Amino acid sequence: MALLAPTVACQDNSRPGLAGSGGARATADAATGGTGGQSTADAGADAVTGSTGGAGGLPSGSGGASASGGVAGGAGTPGTGGAGGSVTPTCVSGSGPRVPVTPFRRLSNFEYNNTVRDLFGDISRPADTLPYDVQDAYWAPTVPASISAPLAEGYWRLAREQAVRATKDAAAVRAVAGCDPATAGEAACQQTFLSTFLPLVFRRPPTTDDRADFAAVFTQGRELAGEFAGGVRAVIEVALQSPEFLYRLEFAEPAAKTAPSPVSRLTPFETATRLSYLLWASTPDPLLLDAAARGELQTKEQLAAQARRLLTDMRAREAVRNFYRQVFNLGRDALASQVAGGTGAFTAELADLMVKETDAFIDEATWKGPGDLRTLLTAPYTFANARLAQHYGITGVTGDALQKVSVPASQRAGLLTQGSVLVSRSHTTNSNPVMRGKLIFERVLCGALMPPPPFVNIPPVDIPPVTATTRERFEQHLTDAACKACHRDMDPIGFAFEHFDQFGVWRDTDNGKPVDASGEIFTTDAKGTFNGALELIARLAASQDVQNCYVNNWMMFALARQLAVEDGCSVQSLQSAFAAAKGSVPELLVALTQTDAFLYKATP
Repeated sequence: MALLAPTVACQDNSRPGLAGSGGARATADAATGGTGGQSTADAGADAVTGSTGGAGGLPSGSGGASASGGVAGGAGTPGTGGAGGSVTPTCVSGSGPRVPVTPFRRLSNFEYNNTVRDLFGDISRPADTLPYDVQDAYWAPTVPASISAPLAEGYWRLAREQAVRATKDAAAVRAVAGCDPATAGEAACQQTFLSTFLPLVFRRPPTTDDRADFAAVFTQGRELAGEFAGGVRAVIEVALQSPEFLYRLEFAEPAAKTAPSPVSRLTPFETATRLSYLLWASTPDPLLLDAAARGELQTKEQLAAQARRLLTDMRAREAVRNFYRQVFNLGRDALASQVAGGTGAFTAELADLMVKETDAFIDEATWKGPGDLRTLLTAPYTFANARLAQHYGITGVTGDALQKVSVPASQRAGLLTQGSVLVSRSHTTNSNPVMRGKLIFERVLCGALMPPPPFVNIPPVDIPPVTATTRERFEQHLTDAACKACHRDMDPIGFAFEHFDQFGVWRDTDNGKPVDASGEIFTTDAKGTFNGALELIARLAASQDVQNCYVNNWMMFALARQLAVEDGCSVQSLQSAFAAAKGSVPELLVALTQTDAFLYKATP
């Protein structure tokens, strides 16, 4: 079987190999529209890694894991770092640009879907059929370059399906080729196709070797199929399995021409790719590629102008929604266990409505009005139809369409009291203060929780009486020495949400007793006592540490890695810019494009 993990070291900056034997088979399959006889894992892996030809696999010259670690916190933040550790980025004034060594990034499934949508108009989200991709988790300490056998087979299958779909008839071939071979002539039309398609799929101008390789692929596909469309199919299938498409390859260029430098400035096309995948989670559009070709992505002012253009596009809304899905683990999958394991009181319809509610709320809170973090945390509205409003106990809402509605002022506010957040942090039979508190402590306050020691003997807790409330059952964590050290930072925060049951419905009593929603934050500048979710949220909204944590979450999400010591100046500048913009989320995204972490890569 072909090598499945493209991690072969590259000794220079030569391009990764195109397709070896597997790529050739893919050419044959695409040319004929057939299924082929070779193992799909072999074919896909060879085409992806180029394991039998070319330079051989993905270069790892820039690679190695980034320094694991956490985020910079404000005053009083204890050993911050969220899921990654307690490394605090440090800014050394006058040291010049500093960034950690990081690996190449492979397209996540979410980015793959958006990319083929923008290249081919495919809105079917084909990558949803691929294996779960850890890259869709922003807190992953590194982005794995390796490709498993099932993922390689999936890439092969999707590439073939896309190639066949794009050449299903003569009109489709003319559309993707950008010309009509019957009138322009096959040779001229082939040149037009390769000249327009390769820059889009590679996100840069093709090299001489690229043109020669894909001219050969086209010729072989044309011969196997006996028609022009076969050549087009072959090029599409092989290109979509190439490292140049599946990875965001960055070689950069020296930042200093006269002396060695620890960092390299991204090329204009690499910058364009970073910009589009940050703000659209998709490939650069022709306008952005044209700007790169004209050298108009060199200054920070030029970058800011392009960032603001991209933010006016609807694709930016989907990219921002994905940030919240990843940071807060929202979405249909997070609610599926309640649907499957519950009593029937929580349905798939409600789960779907809660996801749509949060998406609509994020759009409204981000792109209308002040568009700031405070609005996301404290907005007195949400989006609901008659069914969801009934579930929440909100009156006066009719119809099936989601609409902006006021929430009960004494019960709910902002994102953290929405069903998508509350239900995903619940058991099927009761609320879960631990999971809810852990979410706030790690993802909103960027607190660091140590995992339980290995092989620790946790003593059994006393069986609570059947009349106990959820809080009374979980309070044993705070009285047992083996549990208290970690749970004191989670459970008292989670108790704030005890007025919401496992389905996100407001309750005044639990198991026949009045709900006690009092709690306390023990660290950060938000520390202090509160009673209920609204008082907790007020503390969070007023906290500088929460704002800093939000900034750091965006940096980790944008870079797909934990922050490192070298990120100190980037973190500092971004936190300052966010404060100056009064917490504006769109302005935060523009400011992110101005940081060293965005503009540079470490020199191998």
